[in-house]
Amino acid sequence: MTRPTSCFCSALLLEGGAALACLEDWPASAGLLQEALTLTRERLPVRASNVLYWLGYGAYRTGEFAQAERAYRQSVEVLPPGTLSRGRVLSLWKVGACLRRVGQFCEAAQALREADDSARTLNAGSIRGLIVAEQAALAFDQDEREVASALAAEAQTLLTPGGEEGWDVLRPLLAALTAGPVSALG
Repeated sequence: MTRPTSCFCSALLLEGGAALACLEDWPASAGLLQEALTLTRERLPVRASNVLYWLGYGAYRTGEFAQAERAYRQSVEVLPPGTLSRGRVLSLWKVGACLRRVGQFCEAAQALREADDSARTLNAGSIRGLIVAEQAALAFDQDEREVASALAAEAQTLLTPGGEEGWDVLRPLLAALTAGPVSALG
């Protein structure tokens, strides 16, 4: 019997870590993903990017936004220069989302703009919906209600009806826009 290659092992570790993240078993997920990252960081940049995305996902879901932002940013940085992919766009979107949640609005706007430009280039409307919803929430957080309202309307046309992702940001925003002046969104 032959020994599995590190490429094969890293793929299994990534899948296991992602599955555990979806089950919200954060410590077990992080353990597998860190092991996968060790096997991929130098040799498989696209897989390393995916591993870092899932590490960011776990941190984001547990409210560790600064840690999540670092992982998502690293997810973009390990990719070869000039790489344009859905994974890169999703990581940029999440960088912006994390930065918004820690109050770094200028940096969040920049990351979201880059994500939106890349999503347009890829013609990825569903991903654009996620980005535009986050941009709308960012505008609202900065007390730019008219901009937030226009972006929220655009996001509604881009997001999958009945879906959850993107709507988790957009629904409270729409309620806040309807209700009048309120505090920043989560």
